Amino acid sequence: NHYTNYQLLIDVVTAFPQLHLMIVGQLFNVESEVEVLRQRLFAMANVSFLGVKHPDELRAIIQGAKVGLVTYDFEPTRSIPVSGVRTPLKAITYLAQNCPVVSTLNSYVPTLDGHGSFKAEDTAHFVQLIGEVLHGTKKVDRAVVSQYLDQVEYDCLADRILEHEMQLWNGSK
Repeated sequence: NHYTNYQLLIDVVTAFPQLHLMIVGQLFNVESEVEVLRQRLFAMANVSFLGVKHPDELRAIIQGAKVGLVTYDFEPTRSIPVSGVRTPLKAITYLAQNCPVVSTLNSYVPTLDGHGSFKAEDTAHFVQLIGEVLHGTKKVDRAVVSQYLDQVEYDCLADRILEHEMQLWNGSK
């Protein structure tokens, strides 16, 4: 999406050359300097751009991932949102597949913070958190995540997310 922090992804791929970064979703038009960064990222050997995927494929990709990344510009840590622009749906989608998530954004779901959802303060912290996930010192607390998902009827949320992805997938044909 046009808010993606491509420089952060380049830094991650450089820090973890053994990691294969798979980027899924629709590409939006971006300013020329951002496009240069995006093309630099996509040219890296351990990066694959998969495009828009069918929801079943997306679910399988997330289930096979070691870590999910939310890579927008860094947001100052706070527990209460100052706008309704961002939602925790991407992080919740990762966590529902038992995939830990490292994010530049606040989750605004305090129950999940530190239990599979890890908020980074800056690039160095983002890279550090990924390392901790890859080394197994940070992981999804399935009991906490399951309890949360049971309370918010995640199945309904997931269905809506995957229906939206299906519409995107059908539109990309």
